[in-house]
Amino acid sequence: MKPTICVLGTGWAAEQTAARLTSEHIEVIRIAPSVDPPLQAEGADSGVIAAALRQVEAEAGRFQLSCRFKGASSVYEANAVVVAEQAERKPRWSAFGLMPGEGVLSLSEALANPDRLPDGKTVVFLLGLAGESDPVITREVLEAAKAHAVTCKVYVLIGNLKVAAQGLEALVQECRTAGVLPVKFTQTRPAFRRTEEGMIVDMTDEQIGESFSILADRIVVDERFEPAGTLSALAELFRLEADAEGFLQADNVHRFPVLTNRRGVFVVGPSRGVFQPDLLEADIAHVVLEARRMLQEPSPAAGVTAAIEPGRCVRCLTCYRVCPYCAIQLKARPQVLPDACQRCGICAAECPSKAIILSDVADAIVLDRIEAFRQETASMQTSFLVAFGCERSAKLCRDATNELGLVLPQRMCFIEVPCAGRISLDFVLGAFNRNAQGVLVLSCHEGNCHSGQGNLHAKRRALYLKEMLKTIGMNPDRLHVRTLAANQPVEFAAVCHEFESTIHSLIMS
Repeated sequence: MKPTICVLGTGWAAEQTAARLTSEHIEVIRIAPSVDPPLQAEGADSGVIAAALRQVEAEAGRFQLSCRFKGASSVYEANAVVVAEQAERKPRWSAFGLMPGEGVLSLSEALANPDRLPDGKTVVFLLGLAGESDPVITREVLEAAKAHAVTCKVYVLIGNLKVAAQGLEALVQECRTAGVLPVKFTQTRPAFRRTEEGMIVDMTDEQIGESFSILADRIVVDERFEPAGTLSALAELFRLEADAEGFLQADNVHRFPVLTNRRGVFVVGPSRGVFQPDLLEADIAHVVLEARRMLQEPSPAAGVTAAIEPGRCVRCLTCYRVCPYCAIQLKARPQVLPDACQRCGICAAECPSKAIILSDVADAIVLDRIEAFRQETASMQTSFLVAFGCERSAKLCRDATNELGLVLPQRMCFIEVPCAGRISLDFVLGAFNRNAQGVLVLSCHEGNCHSGQGNLHAKRRALYLKEMLKTIGMNPDRLHVRTLAANQPVEFAAVCHEFESTIHSLIMS
């Protein structure tokens, strides 16, 4: 049976995504989502369902999308979902104090109506003066400037410009050859004023330090991409993390290029803030690979993922709120969706009634390991230390220290956890209760946590515990938090020895 993937979106991104998936022998359901039910089924003849999404019941591999159109409801089922909405282009009028009108137009207007830039006129293009310019916008401005330089006097006023995209640096040189006059701004900005003669652009040449003005017949204002209006609704419906601008992919290296915090939901092209067509093609190829991999993986065995003990659960919904993977489903009481659970353990650490079990890192197992290590090393005349570390960073560093021949403190018990977010208050207090003289919490760098904010949960708990240690007369420096990346074994060894030295100094003082 062929897998089915639902593509959500309108425009070229959704069209290309659906076409590529179909060519890979994947069944495609394409929905053009809207906030409100549409009055007519736009594109129905081409297989596009225009409808308002109302509800999603989902776990990886099994998605049910409830849609509404003309008062009727329909449910569509898919193995995975791809968000491929278009972005919206917004001219940067306010950044320059300009308004559209005679002599001032947006880049989109200039591209759609080249005759708005008549021959023999002075044309000024604005590029990257109000923020970093996207490579797509940069290419459009430079190509338009080069084309009109044949019949017009063309200036390009440039601010924050990056030409790393393929062919852009060569295009800049082609513009110069064609007669385009670039003016670079780093410390100053041009000013604009309207006169009877037309628009005046006042500026300072930062290379020679001289001020001058241009009488511009036309000013073309560059644009920025903003998330489609439906993205915020989709983010809420699917409980997806978004970046600061509202695109549906938080800045997390573990999810690039197409993964989201929800297993089985992918995001491509403009929906994740990437607008180059060649990168969209790469995104779609990644979706095909990731979707096939997900669908071929067997369901996790019982006990591998988190489990909720019904007798302890008080339905406070803490687990539902903190799960970064949307793996908690609300029925009569919360339930873990095994195929969605990534066993980060954040829910187990946060549960106030201790109703969530992650079997291999359950409290009793972890504390028994610490006690066993303490007894085995009791004869060593060194400080007894406990280090909790994420399996995706600190654990890999520790493994690499062995390969590099780096020596670690002899009496440091290293406890590997799926994510630093699993390091609970009970873990740390239990270590101190078993006579650990110091506890080291090792998490991923901020913005680099596979679980999104597991490292921040660990840091918050550690800061809380430091205050608690003060109130009971213990030195808060006995608990230390550090961040590491997986490729920092030398730093890992240095952190461990530094902590051992700190604890030794505290004991001797």
